[in-house]
Formats: sequence, structure tokens, C-alpha cells
Amino acid sequence: MSNSTLNDANLKTVDLNDAVGASSGQDSKFNELVESTSCTASENIHVKSLSFPAKLHAILERSDLSDIISWMPHGRAWRVHKPKAFESKVIPVFFVQCKYSSFIRQANGWGFRRITKGPDCNAYYNEFFLRGRPQQCQNMRRPAKSMKRPIHPTFTPDFYALPPLDTVTN
Repeated sequence: MSNSTLNDANLKTVDLNDAVGASSGQDSKFNELVESTSCTASENIHVKSLSFPAKLHAILERSDLSDIISWMPHGRAWRVHKPKAFESKVIPVFFVQCKYSSFIRQANGWGFRRITKGPDCNAYYNEFFLRGRPQQCQNMRRPAKSMKRPIHPTFTPDFYALPPLDTVTN
């Protein structure tokens, strides 16, 4: 189902400042977004004002989608486990684009890096994208082409060597 066929009666607009803003109620608004969003055709949500990272964070917080996309155990990276299911069930509900390759292009454009080796192979990470910290998505910017930092092709981060997220300070 494409976004152009969504029924207006089933749409809900969520403002970025309300969902992951700097206000003291940001966690409750983010949780409301996570809980109210459904991947069924009859309960589509229109989140056009949310940034790509905020939408992705909301998706990753949903336990009903964990067999399709989920956080890695350390909470510093995420992986799509079932790309075809992700493309057919998740992308049309949350994103304007409809193809998995376009979703990955968006992720790359927002500074996510793919891990190519080790236990997190094919997972993506960004220093500002951490489990349980949706407010940090505000620090993410879509870098200009000239501003993208090159990464050494053999570099693979070892997130398992880092302390657990609950001891990391903001």
C-alpha cells in the first residue's frame, strides 16, 4: 500500500517537537507515538513532521516489529532482519518512500554507517542514535555531501567492548 492511498480519517499528524522535543514531557509524547502507531492498513499514522531518525527510533521501540527490525543487544546499532517484510509492512506506514533500497539510502544520508564484520554485520549505527534515548535524534543532521566523514574501510566498531548504555552519560 502506498502513502497516496491512505485514508485521511486514519491519519494522525505528530509534530517533531511534541514527539521528541526538549520539553519535560518528551518521553510520554514519544511513548504515545510508539504505542499509537500500528502497522495495519486501517490504523496508519502520518508522521510527516518527524525526522527520519525520530521515525526510525519509534519503529525500533515497538516490540511487535522486533522480528522484522530491532536494536542490537548493546543498543548502539540496529538491524533489519526481514527486508521484504520491512518493505511491505513498515515502510508504507512510516515513510514516504516505498522501497527498501530508498530506506537504506535515507539511513546513509542521515549518517548511519553499516557494520560489515563481526557479530553486528549488516547492522547500522550513528553516535547520536541510541536505544532509550530518542531525544538524541535532535542532534542528528543530514550532512551535506562535502561534510560526510570518510571511514576507513577496515574499521569495525566493537560495541560489545563498551559499557552498557545505562551507565553511559548524556
